[in-house]
Amino acid sequence: MKGVALLSLRAFEKLPDAMKDLCVFNTKGEFYAMYSEHFDNEVFNCDVDKDFVLVKRLSFSVNYRDKTLVFNRLSFSDDCFFFFGSDFCGQVLEVGDSVVDFKIGDLVIGDNSYNPNEAFIQGIPSSNCSKEIEKLHKTKLFKICKDLSPTDAAVLSVNAQTAFNIYRNLGFPSGKFILITSGRSQVSLYLLQLLSRENSVTVVCSCGDNWSELLPGLQFKIVFKDSEENSIILEKHESFDIIFDPFINQNLPQLLYLLRFSGTYVFCGLNPFLEEECKMSINMFSHMIKNKINLLGQCLGESIDLSCAIEEYKNNRITAFSSQVYKADNLAEFLDDSWNHKSGIGRPVFLF
Repeated sequence: MKGVALLSLRAFEKLPDAMKDLCVFNTKGEFYAMYSEHFDNEVFNCDVDKDFVLVKRLSFSVNYRDKTLVFNRLSFSDDCFFFFGSDFCGQVLEVGDSVVDFKIGDLVIGDNSYNPNEAFIQGIPSSNCSKEIEKLHKTKLFKICKDLSPTDAAVLSVNAQTAFNIYRNLGFPSGKFILITSGRSQVSLYLLQLLSRENSVTVVCSCGDNWSELLPGLQFKIVFKDSEENSIILEKHESFDIIFDPFINQNLPQLLYLLRFSGTYVFCGLNPFLEEECKMSINMFSHMIKNKINLLGQCLGESIDLSCAIEEYKNNRITAFSSQVYKADNLAEFLDDSWNHKSGIGRPVFLF
């Protein structure tokens, strides 16, 4: 079985010299990576694994959450060897005896549905998508048509599903003033496409160059973040009905006061790499109470959101943000691009 595995520095030192030659070092010196076609195969029994599907991945990509998981694992143990990745496109190899919605040969992506009121498994189906073959529960897969390329399919599910869920929970906002932070994040980019359909004024902030020309036809204003001061440069007295901030612990103290009365602050994650923790003051709580501020936390989406995202993609109403495509002989470049955002607003994809 093919796969890309990450190794801690200590794990690398324990490898035989012949295997060390297969490894590449990431540019920041944090870990090694190895591509091999000889990892152990996944054991699958149609009777025992009756509710599971054996999937052969065609492609995968690295999400922001994957970076957090990688560094958590490296910090937990300096003697580790593991797969990574949570977005993928694959093909069904085998199905369990109780599986009726999938058949051999179907193309699938992960269904990251998160609804604690439902009985099935919650959230992302796997954090091991750099592993070519894996058995996954039947409720955690979504069948796609062959018109959706493995490249685009490998960047859609987690972030598009989250963005559509946010859009739906905001009630398809029209006539609002909206601020989107971290403009190049994948969730922000999908949400921007959805909000551009509404009669709203959308402001997007970014640390990078002006990439608005890469999104023709979308109506929004781009502003820039001063990375040294960690502050967003906005016009004086500018205020918003809705703020979408992927990382609430990064911008909340500054942006909270830009919300209008009864405004909504939407967030879907935390930035674990900040040097200073975000501190909530009594004044901030008082401001939220007096101004009836709503905090809306979002964790992934539901199956209906992924279904809508795929349908919108098929009808050319949203764009999937894949960028460079890499294979085994470009593993070092793939890691560098994935970790250091070399491809601008798109996400690099690895093809098996």
